[in-house]
Amino acid sequence: MTETPAIAVVGHICLDIIPTMRTNTPIEPGRLIDVGAATISTGGAVANVGLALYRLGCATRLVANVGDDAFGREVRALLPRDDPRTIEQLREKPGVPTSYSIVISPNGGDRTFLHCPGANDEFVTTDVDFNVLVGCRILHFGYPTNMKRIREDGGDGLAQLFAEARRRGMITSLDTTMLDPASAAGRADWPAFLSRVLPETDLFCPSVEELMYMLDRAGWHAMRESSGGDLSEQIETPAVRGLAEQVLKLGARGAMIKRGAAGVYLRTAVGADRVFGAGWAECEIIQPAFAVNVAGTTGAGDCTIAGVACELLHRSPPAAAIQFAAACGACSCEALDATSGVKPRNEILNRIDRGGAGARDGATWSNGVQRNHL
Repeated sequence: MTETPAIAVVGHICLDIIPTMRTNTPIEPGRLIDVGAATISTGGAVANVGLALYRLGCATRLVANVGDDAFGREVRALLPRDDPRTIEQLREKPGVPTSYSIVISPNGGDRTFLHCPGANDEFVTTDVDFNVLVGCRILHFGYPTNMKRIREDGGDGLAQLFAEARRRGMITSLDTTMLDPASAAGRADWPAFLSRVLPETDLFCPSVEELMYMLDRAGWHAMRESSGGDLSEQIETPAVRGLAEQVLKLGARGAMIKRGAAGVYLRTAVGADRVFGAGWAECEIIQPAFAVNVAGTTGAGDCTIAGVACELLHRSPPAAAIQFAAACGACSCEALDATSGVKPRNEILNRIDRGGAGARDGATWSNGVQRNHL
């Protein structure tokens, strides 16, 4: 396990309860659905990204809140303990429930969540102790969309956190979640939030549907009404490119947009090489998804983020980094839970080199390079 540099993963953590679905029977009132044994695992960005990084061989620091209850104890028991610094900033909030999700992941379909935000709603950016994060090169914040006190200040606290991290020489990374339009979070002014936070964000990593909802809510509603279901694969590349351009105009140095089974899209700004390394300035990469036998999609996006963070730590060029990120996301899908499908970095690199299980189509980059993939 590499000691330094490390990656700090901050924000949302929960306990995932994932029943084994034996059928694709719709969940309806009054219906009893027969399920198998449940997988119990940690979830949320802090656990998903953090554990994926740990499996890849990266030193990791987890920063989040749990409750002083049975679920909180279970979260702690499921996290790595060989390095005490890993969970040094996993704090208990007395009298507050630990966040949990019941994950309905049907065979061959996307998942549905029943979610309790719990202690995540009490998290504030001043809970982050930079004195404990000495040696961290990257700070990733996950799921402000699901954290009440983080989102309700309009992004000011998160912008200050990122500014301090960047002052200390860290790369800042941000991820969000899909919002329920009927919820308070879904009605929030996300363009204003992003306009405050993205100028201090080096890499913004939302899903394409999340990003469309936040920046083009009317367009999202129109598309949802006309086509329904998960929009990740339905939003075409020109629209993805337009969304990425908006992200860069708002101040981010790069946008890595997750497109589900359609793959990953990367766009970076002028001067991004000064943050990410040689070759990262003014890049556009369209990375197809890898063909795998899907056991579950929970946490695949988080594992994709872990993959690119790992490669930033190793100072990989952008094409290799995004290819590796997509491979990590694919590996995640080969297990029911979020992270147990992720293997050590060298194993994933060897799988890519061997050609893996076969690709959809060769990836294309703006410079015209084409390659075959896992």
